[in-house]
Amino acid sequence: MLNAEIPDVSGAKAPYPVISGPATCLSLYMAPGSALDIGPSGALTVNGTFTNAGGTLTIKSDATGTGSLIESNGVNATVERYLSQDAWHYISAPVDDPNTSVFTGLYMMWWDEPTEYWKWVFSADSTLAIDMQGYALWSDGAMTGNTTVSFNGALNTGSKSISVTRVEEVPLGEHTGYNFVGNPYPSSRELE
Repeated sequence: MLNAEIPDVSGAKAPYPVISGPATCLSLYMAPGSALDIGPSGALTVNGTFTNAGGTLTIKSDATGTGSLIESNGVNATVERYLSQDAWHYISAPVDDPNTSVFTGLYMMWWDEPTEYWKWVFSADSTLAIDMQGYALWSDGAMTGNTTVSFNGALNTGSKSISVTRVEEVPLGEHTGYNFVGNPYPSSRELE
């Protein structure tokens, strides 16, 4: 396993690197002005230090899949999530404290266990500050068609936790104790 560096490509004529399959490196350094895409079928694991000194890192998503990044430094990146039209999608934010404005034009809800009801997220300019909170999104084909949302910021890393509840009812309700917990990382793959 080797260390890798992505140099400044802002003046280059050739396209910047795209990871389109599984890739692993010990450490990775992205220079200012550099760019790296992890394609929808790409998966990058950085086992050592990942330093993004001002490059553009994008984890791509489309109808064929979503790219994956496993790293432990919480580098700045853009993480895309493809949403097909006229369908519910279950998501959790892969970056620290994203803003709800990324979901403009979509219907968004969260599950409230104590009341056993879905609750709408109405504010178009608020922070989703609870790590691992799961959300249900509806992409209305008449309004948005197929769409891709982009999360920008420091990637979630390390151990995450969320408080869960289990409100007892007599008689017990159909959904007593259900909590909607999401994956807070930019990967659904396991470490290799």
